[in-house]
Amino acid sequence: MISSCLTIGSGGSAGPEAPVVIGGAAIASILFSRMINYVHERAHKVTLPAWVRAAIGGCVVGFIGFFLPVVLGEGYPSVRAAIEGAFTPGLAVVGLATLGKIVATALTLGSGGSGGIFAPCLVVGSFAGLISPGAGVPLAPRGMDE
Repeated sequence: MISSCLTIGSGGSAGPEAPVVIGGAAIASILFSRMINYVHERAHKVTLPAWVRAAIGGCVVGFIGFFLPVVLGEGYPSVRAAIEGAFTPGLAVVGLATLGKIVATALTLGSGGSGGIFAPCLVVGSFAGLISPGAGVPLAPRGMDE
């Protein structure tokens, strides 16, 4: 359980799982940043009008979303489910969804589509936390929504 790994609040402590959780988040964030830059650089080398590049990126995102619908949209329901420990697809699906959200966001933003970066960062971070050992339980202290 993550509660044995990290204690939220003043005087927090880290258990033996903390380096795995931190390492997983670091890897996901580096991959996310580099993927967005890579797609942006590649898309702007294509000599098509900007609207065509954005449309192609949107079609590829739609294709990804057909197989992994969890990567579409801002992702707040997925983040909430991850925090509540209610995100029940298997570990393999969470791993694919993490990569899918990274690729879908990179394609959207890099090809010239419209969208933000904050919500996708939350989704990627929460999925990376689910992949890390023992991170499938809430990080917030109990009683916050009471």
